[in-house]
Amino acid sequence: MKNIFNTFFTISMILFLSQCSKTSVDDQLIGKWQIVQVELANGQIQDTSSLNNFYVLSKDKNYELIFQGGKMSSGKWEAKDGNFILTETTGEVVSFKIKELKDKKMTLATEKSFAVLEKIQN
Repeated sequence: MKNIFNTFFTISMILFLSQCSKTSVDDQLIGKWQIVQVELANGQIQDTSSLNNFYVLSKDKNYELIFQGGKMSSGKWEAKDGNFILTETTGEVVSFKIKELKDKKMTLATEKSFAVLEKIQN
């Protein structure tokens, strides 16, 4: 009986610790992201690395889009059901599908376009 309890306890602790070590999508999104590539609806690929476009996402769900050194827009962000949703200060909601989120790289897509972002700062 003691062996069964010890085995059950050990398995429970392993499962608990494995859940604690997982990072949420929110945790992965927090930081400063540089927009490195954009493909538009017409198929045109635009390299934005020279434009210094950044998304800055904070723990309190605020975001800023920095464009060529100045703030272009700001508002709230949310990750929900595989989507990355930006709520502009104007009240307009912009939603992207998260196509990839790993190794400090994120690909966001709409129906006909996508953007690739690289995390440059946590």
